[in-house]
Amino acid sequence: LHVRSRRQRQMCIRDRPGTNQIAMVNDTQNAWLKSWMWQYQQFIGRKKFTDLILPGTHDSGTYDMVSVIGQPWTKCQNLSLRGQLEAGARVLDLRIGFQSTESGNERFILVHDTWRSEITVHNALEQVKGFCSANSGEVVLLDFHRFVDLDGNADGMKNELIDIVKNQLGNQMIGYDRKDETMYDFVASSGRIIPSWNDNDTRPNEFWPGVNQEWFNKQTKDELYDLSLIHISEPTRPRLI
Repeated sequence: LHVRSRRQRQMCIRDRPGTNQIAMVNDTQNAWLKSWMWQYQQFIGRKKFTDLILPGTHDSGTYDMVSVIGQPWTKCQNLSLRGQLEAGARVLDLRIGFQSTESGNERFILVHDTWRSEITVHNALEQVKGFCSANSGEVVLLDFHRFVDLDGNADGMKNELIDIVKNQLGNQMIGYDRKDETMYDFVASSGRIIPSWNDNDTRPNEFWPGVNQEWFNKQTKDELYDLSLIHISEPTRPRLI
């Protein structure tokens, strides 16, 4: 079996006069990334969500930062949350900043440590809901991973945030009581979005436990890849649940 590289395929297509098939190749690839879970249902449909290894993004909400000065260190993404999902990610790493002096949607924003983004939690959830409504075979996990008090008065704000997430996701939320169901079960229902909460003291019963994240502190992708393989192969590695 001979598999040509993407570059070779495009060169072959380009050599055919009078065609626009390069655009067709890219469109097909984009469509596949948006719906790869659905495309792979025959392989993953009978598995539980916790049995899957899924692609995700780090500091997912840092694509539009308030501070231009801090962007070289704080901006980790170039695509919006929906753009990341359309590019194939199915786990989003959300760091939440509490702004108790603000009102309405501005009270909860996405942050990188104490660096603020322009993205509110309301906007983030709407992006995810929009993606899942347009791609009914896809399931997304939202890892509410860190909670940052930005003005020193965050009392009660986690409970307020929990209520916002529950109300905004509505029947699109997959509760933790469904953890033993299969991907087929999820796709057959209205639920498409899994909220996980990285604080056991305040985690509501409906939310899944937080994702166990690892920081390998490697400077090259090869080092990161090799260490990731070792970590994944460890039988005692932390799991989602």
